[in-house]
Amino acid sequence: FTKDAIASYLSTNGIEFIVSNEVGTKKVINFGEFDLAKTLEGFKANEKRARLLDNLKSKYPAVGEALENETLDLFATIATILEIEDKTFEGVCNKGYEFRGNGGLKVDTNFTENGFDYEAFIGSLISFKLAGVDMHYLAYSLFEAIADLAITVMSQLKTKFKIENFIMMGDMFANSVLYSRVISKFQLNNPYFSKAFALDD
Repeated sequence: FTKDAIASYLSTNGIEFIVSNEVGTKKVINFGEFDLAKTLEGFKANEKRARLLDNLKSKYPAVGEALENETLDLFATIATILEIEDKTFEGVCNKGYEFRGNGGLKVDTNFTENGFDYEAFIGSLISFKLAGVDMHYLAYSLFEAIADLAITVMSQLKTKFKIENFIMMGDMFANSVLYSRVISKFQLNNPYFSKAFALDD
C-alpha cells in the first residue's frame, strides 16, 4: 500500500474493501461469505421470495433440485440458476462475453446490517431468469453490477476518508466486462491495478 490508499479486493474467494491511512490498515465493509443453504432459508422465511423460489422449482425443476441438494459456491449457484454447464467463475465469464450489446440489467447489489444482501442478489437473478432473460445477457449484467457496486463503495470511501489512491486486486478483474466498467466509470480516479490478477493463492 501507499501511505493512504483504498483497496478494492474482488475475488472469487470473497470481496473486501480496505482502507490504509495514518491510523492503520483495516477492512471497512462487512461483505460476508456466501452460504447457499442460509440464503435459501432466508428465501423460505420471506413470503415473496418463497413464491419466487417455488416458481423457479415449478418452471425449472432441475435448477430447483440442484439448489436444494448440492453444495454450491456463489458462482456455481449463479451458473446453476442461469443453466450454464460450466459451473465456475470462468464459465459464467465466458457466457457473459457472448453478449454483444451495451448496458446490462439492474441486478440488486444491496447491503443489510449484516453485510451484502445475497438473498436480494440471488432473488434478482431468479426473477430475470423467470422473465425469460437470455443467460448471456444476465451473465453480462451481473458483472456490470459487481463493478458498479465496487465503484459506489470506493466513491463513498473516497469522500469519507479523503483518500485519492485506489488499488484494485483480485481475480475477478480478469473479467473484461467488470474491468472495462471500472476503467470507464472510475477513470478520473486513475486506479492502480495489480500486475498479477491471481493474488488469491
